Amino acid sequence: MALASVAFSSTQANAISRRSATGGKPDEKAARRDHRARAEAFVGTTVAEMEQALILSTLVHCDGNRTLAAKILGISLRSLHNKLTSYSAAGIAVPAPQPGRRENRS
Repeated sequence: MALASVAFSSTQANAISRRSATGGKPDEKAARRDHRARAEAFVGTTVAEMEQALILSTLVHCDGNRTLAAKILGISLRSLHNKLTSYSAAGIAVPAPQPGRRENRS
């Protein structure tokens, strides 16, 4: 299962930086084209696959800190734990907390 990257910042920056010749407004045609290209990259990807990619990317970003990842994702720590357990059971690599980092117990 190949997942599309969930990074939008470079294409958004490109669309914003393009300016029309009049008024210095963003080039709306280019912005629509970029948006369409980003959306097409996800066609055929299920919501579950997107959710998995987002959860795992957030966990990597948080150096494996489950509490912080759950807060960023807006889900409970229990929900995150349950999802990670199901990913592990399916043979998907789940980032471990980094050494020297302590999980927040809130």
